[in-house]
Amino acid sequence: MVNYKINYFHVDREKMKRLQKDSKYAKADKNGDQILTDAELDAELMREEKRLKISDDNSKRDMIRQLIWFQTICTTAVVGILIFPEFVPESRLDHLIPVSTTFILSQFGCISGFILGTTIEKIKAKKSEVE
Repeated sequence: MVNYKINYFHVDREKMKRLQKDSKYAKADKNGDQILTDAELDAELMREEKRLKISDDNSKRDMIRQLIWFQTICTTAVVGILIFPEFVPESRLDHLIPVSTTFILSQFGCISGFILGTTIEKIKAKKSEVE
């Protein structure tokens, strides 16, 4: 029968590698022991990923909001131009009405799609808050 002896070793904290004070990883060290564990690093990476996702979602919403404003202004301008005979002679209205109708309907479709999507997102957010 063989006896095994386990050798314990001493870890000298002075010789261990430490994080810089202004390191981007220093904020991940939540317990302040200057040792970055896998759990601390994973938690920091998850927080950073969540922050980036929120930032991307905000950028996407802002871009869509600007697009909707642009579509609303364009639709209003087209209707305004077609209403006043100073801009478009009445003889051309017969040709422009089908095109303008299609344009206005497509613009309203985009705008209503945005409103519907926003409403669905709000409903899902409320459901996830309740759970």
